[in-house]
Amino acid sequence: MKQVLKNKNKRLKRLFILTAVIILTLSLNAQSNFEEIMSETLEEFGNSSTPEEMIEVANKFERIASVDTSEWLPLYYASFIHCILSFRTQDAKQKETYIEKAQSVMDKAMLITENESELYTLQGMIYQSLMAIDPITNGQIYGSKADNSFKKATSLNPKNPRPYYMQAVSVFYTPEQFGGGKKSALPLFEKAMELYETFQPENPLYPNWGKEDCESQLESCKSS
Repeated sequence: MKQVLKNKNKRLKRLFILTAVIILTLSLNAQSNFEEIMSETLEEFGNSSTPEEMIEVANKFERIASVDTSEWLPLYYASFIHCILSFRTQDAKQKETYIEKAQSVMDKAMLITENESELYTLQGMIYQSLMAIDPITNGQIYGSKADNSFKKATSLNPKNPRPYYMQAVSVFYTPEQFGGGKKSALPLFEKAMELYETFQPENPLYPNWGKEDCESQLESCKSS
């Protein structure tokens, strides 16, 4: 009887180990597939130029997010693309459409994690885009919200250069009589550039944009 129980325990132990190995293997394969398709889609994003191409890539990121529901990165990039498009168009109604979509996707990303510096940086950018529609009216509403988002981003990751860079951009385009302009933006551009020089994304899929534009605008501030 003891031998039977001993053999049974051995079989159960082997079964448990086998099950654990299978689960681990499936998990690793799923992560590998996620990283592969994300890398491919990021490459497509880098090669896109027209609004139609960029929206197609954004839709693909959303499809990835619908499968990998615990991942915030595909939602980040989908929102990021619509935010970029909102800055590029001069049509107010089209700008609003892009912003609404960017915010809608951002809200989903925030449900996954509320402690990601890059998400708060992007949220600040969305507020900046809203300000661009009507600087006088919307600036009073969204200016402080953008600033608070960037401050939250820096508190979550003091080594992230992007919130400093976007704050600098905001100050750069603010009239001097309201505390903005090149001179006021210069320290923020310098801080952002200092961080860009040493910044390393957590992995190749993480945001790593802004350095070249920051460097260009820093030089513009210095030459004035």
